[in-house]
Amino acid sequence: MAINYKKCYYILFADRKTKKELKLLINQNVVNKTDSLKILGIYFDDKLSFPTHIEYVCKKVKRNIGLLYRIRNFLKYQGMREIYFILFYHFLIYGLCVWGFAKEHHLNRIRLIQKKIIRIMSFKSYNCHTLELFENFNVLQFDKLIKMNVCKTIFKAINNQGSNILSGFF
Repeated sequence: MAINYKKCYYILFADRKTKKELKLLINQNVVNKTDSLKILGIYFDDKLSFPTHIEYVCKKVKRNIGLLYRIRNFLKYQGMREIYFILFYHFLIYGLCVWGFAKEHHLNRIRLIQKKIIRIMSFKSYNCHTLELFENFNVLQFDKLIKMNVCKTIFKAINNQGSNILSGFF
């Protein structure tokens, strides 16, 4: 199999103080450095703060909000809940154990979008409190999604149900 050197990149994970440049060669071809890289659907940046991935999730989720506005008049409670899980939930939870501990100001964007979605589903105004709305739809808030995902991962690791990578940590 031949390697396409134009598609080969490397990323150096470091704090903001460390600025190193490496000259990486494969068969005398230079491998270029990048600040952000998509691996298995998750955008990693060189500081592991995940702003690119969070922007990606926000775009994907926002794209479906207009659809929710248009169809909400035709659905009842259970239908709205199912639409939430079809259109939004999978974007929020994919790889959450990896990127869910990003900086608060990045994660706050997702929290606000999730609240907006719940308000739309409930036909409530933009400034309505959402705690009761989440409970009514039996949907977890974003922070609780993070905790649930981490707990599930730890449970699977302890009970040897998940990846062997984590089994030695617990």
